[in-house]
Amino acid sequence: MLPLTTADLLTHAIVGSVLENLDMERLVREVGQAVAQRILGNNESVDDVARELHERLLLRNESTKKVVIESIYRESEEGTHNVNVFINAPTLAEARPLLKKVHLISTSPPQPSVQCPSRSPRRGLRTST
Repeated sequence: MLPLTTADLLTHAIVGSVLENLDMERLVREVGQAVAQRILGNNESVDDVARELHERLLLRNESTKKVVIESIYRESEEGTHNVNVFINAPTLAEARPLLKKVHLISTSPPQPSVQCPSRSPRRGLRTST
């Protein structure tokens, strides 16, 4: 799930997701059939095939893009306490007196970016290899 704090984050989320999917689809096209044959046809274990595939991809210096999302939330002791109260309380009425006040620090939402060869990354939504 992508936290879209403003509408301008949507286009960056779409572009980042498309780049991630294109990289994965390329890899599946290259090795998918051979992997399926080894697991289904040769009855090799998934772990063995995955381990060997990982080693081969490392030797090829293969990498893929992936969407990386910086959290828009600040964690606090009070917030963690409140989560545990909500998880363990049978009703909201019973949880309410146990809650601690969470002091919010006003921050602007992270600025989005998609890491592309022709662009430098910015803070916020980005892709990573």
